Amino acid sequence: MRMIFGLVLMLLVFGCTSAPQDQTNETGETMEETVGSMNETGDAMEEETTMEETMEESEESMEEEMEEHMGETMEEHMDEMMEDHMGIAMSEFSMHNMPEDCWLLYQGEVYDITDWLPNHPGGADRITPHCGQTTFEEAFEAQHGDTKADVLKSGGVLIGNIEE
Repeated sequence: MRMIFGLVLMLLVFGCTSAPQDQTNETGETMEETVGSMNETGDAMEEETTMEETMEESEESMEEEMEEHMGETMEEHMDEMMEDHMGIAMSEFSMHNMPEDCWLLYQGEVYDITDWLPNHPGGADRITPHCGQTTFEEAFEAQHGDTKADVLKSGGVLIGNIEE
């Protein structure tokens, strides 16, 4: 760590990466003299301590953030994420009515399935008439019951809840 810091410091003092060893800085010191005097006065050590302290503070901050979320179950995490989703107005939902931009409504939740649509085993054309429409849930349950709800939820991106 000291060696890297010293190299960086030398680059800053001398202003270039390919400086000859005998080049001097603005005070007339050579690179060796500058590094030697810094080591004698302890200036380099103070900088290194400051860098170490900064790294320790960053590590502590990351550890605190991880601890904050470690006790959460996946369900609690999902509930927290859902709180961040705003209600989707029906007028907004209905604008996403094409294969290139397909939102579906299922059990009050709005899913963007645009990227998953080509992967539907029955073909995209079985779903596209329901993009941006309130008809999907009835057609889905008539075809699949509730057996494929997990596929829908994992294949689509949850946008939020529909406003009522």
